[in-house]
Amino acid sequence: MVLDDTPEARAMIVAALRSGGFDVLEAATGEEALALARSSAPDLIVANPLIAGMDTDEFALGLSVDPVIGKSAVVFSAAAGDQRDVWCLAEGCNVSHILITPCEPEDVVRFVGEILGPEPDAESIVPSRLIEPEHL
Repeated sequence: MVLDDTPEARAMIVAALRSGGFDVLEAATGEEALALARSSAPDLIVANPLIAGMDTDEFALGLSVDPVIGKSAVVFSAAAGDQRDVWCLAEGCNVSHILITPCEPEDVVRFVGEILGPEPDAESIVPSRLIEPEHL
């Protein structure tokens, strides 16, 4: 699932992942993302933590306390100029991966593929390492 309140940013990530063969849900608000996550239990949530009206800590807590969606891996996305703020938020929310945008579609697919592995399975997702922007 991709959560971003900017339609263009969300569309770029969604299009890249769909072209890479991933099934993708979209959400424009934190509340919408939590509801979608509860109904579909995605393997991975790519979320922009700086969207308007979203309390990042509340969103992360909502994910972690729900037994259905607590198994979903969470990745933050950030514009290059916002990456310092997003790294600070990620650290506080135990998010280990950040996708720095804009980037090439194949980089998005490779990034998500490295996290999920060849066969997405929420039971086996373990944050492998920090992915710094220069790796994209």
